[in-house]
Amino acid sequence: MNCETESVVTCLQLRERIIPAFEKAHGPEYQALFMVDNSQGHSAYPADALLAQWMNLGPGGKKSCMRDGWFMREDQKVSHSMVMPST
Repeated sequence: MNCETESVVTCLQLRERIIPAFEKAHGPEYQALFMVDNSQGHSAYPADALLAQWMNLGPGGKKSCMRDGWFMREDQKVSHSMVMPST
């Protein structure tokens, strides 16, 4: 494992946490193949995803058309708009 060419976080997690846990669970006589997918495609979101970096900090501005958010209060679903008015 070369931590200079691999993702440093992934490399450290494998070396310090995952491999020792595997060895503890199965013993030193077993080997494992760990395949890690660091694809940038995992950061693809739908156009109406509620992401903070897509929201305006105040009224007006360049905003995307986002769906309303919601939360549960007791047993009732409460909706709220994620788009600030432009005035």
